[in-house]
Amino acid sequence: MSTPVDDPTPLDDPLSRERAHLAESRAALRAMREDVESLDIKDVTANWVNAEVLARQIDERIKALADLSDTPLFFGRLDYLH
Repeated sequence: MSTPVDDPTPLDDPLSRERAHLAESRAALRAMREDVESLDIKDVTANWVNAEVLARQIDERIKALADLSDTPLFFGRLDYLH
């Protein structure tokens, strides 16, 4: 018979913490993509050339923020000491 002390809580279970972190990361990715998709650029460009360039850059950013659900998220660490 297990006691509540024996059962790992989400804060004590590394796998649960990792799953929660990934869920939060995917939610943040989705929010970033939605922010870019909602940009209104019609009043921020000086001419049609600037508008085309900005529209293309926004399209590229939207593609970069795509959530590829069958691909795991990747996190990196910069270690400047080595």
